Amino acid sequence: MVLGVRGRRAGDASAKPGIVRGHTNALSSATGGKEAARLTPVSKRILGTLDGERLLEGVVFLTMGLKIKSIAVGVRQDHAAGQAGACHRPLRPAGHPAPFPQCGSGHWSPARGRADWEQVSRKLGISNRERAMKAVRVHRYHEDPHLDDVDEPRIDGPWDIIVEIGAAGLCRTDLHIVQGQWDAIQHPSLPYTIGHENAGWVREVGSAVGNVSPGDTVIMHPLVTCGLCLPCRSGQDSHCENAVFPGLNVDGGMAQFMKTNARAVVKLDPSMLPADIAALADAGLTAYHAVRKAVPLLPPGAHAVVIGSGGLGHIGVQSLLALTAATVTVVDTSEAALELARQLGAHHTVVSDPNAAAELMDITGGGAHVVFDFVGEHGTEAQGLAALRNRGSYYTIGYGGKVELETLSIISREINVVGNLVGTYTDLVELMNLTARGLVSLHTTVYDLADAVQAMHDLDAGTLVGRGILVPQASGSSLQTH
Repeated sequence: MVLGVRGRRAGDASAKPGIVRGHTNALSSATGGKEAARLTPVSKRILGTLDGERLLEGVVFLTMGLKIKSIAVGVRQDHAAGQAGACHRPLRPAGHPAPFPQCGSGHWSPARGRADWEQVSRKLGISNRERAMKAVRVHRYHEDPHLDDVDEPRIDGPWDIIVEIGAAGLCRTDLHIVQGQWDAIQHPSLPYTIGHENAGWVREVGSAVGNVSPGDTVIMHPLVTCGLCLPCRSGQDSHCENAVFPGLNVDGGMAQFMKTNARAVVKLDPSMLPADIAALADAGLTAYHAVRKAVPLLPPGAHAVVIGSGGLGHIGVQSLLALTAATVTVVDTSEAALELARQLGAHHTVVSDPNAAAELMDITGGGAHVVFDFVGEHGTEAQGLAALRNRGSYYTIGYGGKVELETLSIISREINVVGNLVGTYTDLVELMNLTARGLVSLHTTVYDLADAVQAMHDLDAGTLVGRGILVPQASGSSLQTH
């Protein structure tokens, strides 16, 4: 049931004594006198906080029994009669300092109203246990995750931000999480929500947040960092000494809402859709970070070999073409992945088979200056090292296997093995700039959040080309390819 309630100024001749009684009578009038008696104490407490000197406009959303589920209200300031363009600002409990933007800083909107309700209910001490969301959670390692009903996250600190998830990327790391590979490093408390590639819209912000507002479109850096340690001070966010990693050691974004902080969000143009960009938060960022580091090694005429043109690799190919003038050769076992690489502009493609090593040597004229291994297991480590020329560099981005290399070979050939972990906040800003300009795009397969386990099975089976994207309550078919 949805009831519209319009209040009157306390000084009006038609106003009833007492604001609660006045609104109770309004409810009674709107429902033929049947519903007012069913107002819960919570409903009356909310109505009782309204300042009678202002005009209430809003909508109270009631569940069965008229229990409050959520409220979105704007309060029109009492200007002189007949003044046009009256300013709106959100509801606040009487006697409390206004925690919301004042007139002129933005009009009321449903998104802002939902955020206002969170703060109003908290100030009133109203339990909000009815507010639940869907989340994909790992309960036990080596078992499929579950789609659970859990409480929505809440603002706990002044720099916190709650984001309504528009899309969450599916990463091979999620498979490794389920297999327990990250337990020894991240020590998450089970059960918890996975998902570390996330984009959406700001729903609520802490009191100190000034870089984004409710309703803004954002992509989230994978790490929530402190900004105070030496790595943060030097711009190396990925190595923050106090970081938490949503999706790996705390609740992530394969859910309807997620908590992050002001340092992690990159504000985007509202025309950018979360489903088109979410996987750039980690897969894209990691690939871009590796290429960005290697740019000084890849002058015009240099050769770059990319192993794996899947979820990470196809972004690496685009990053190489955007940042360097190197000749790009892509190696993969999948013809579909190689066709995607050709469509993106790769200069050469090679099927990964026993003849691949000789073909790579021929194409590169004696070996690559840089090899980017986006697989990092199942033998690609040895393949990548063998494809290097003397003084070449092997950049490992994918993981799961082992790099086995004699120290004498490292010394005699003067080759480098370089690890790559996610990327910095600045890397993410640069990547989003390239994306906005159309120089980097994601090839994706979209699943509904409820189909997360099937998406993980498809990724594990190698039938998912590009990047898997999970969208809460996706409209239409539960499987869409872009």
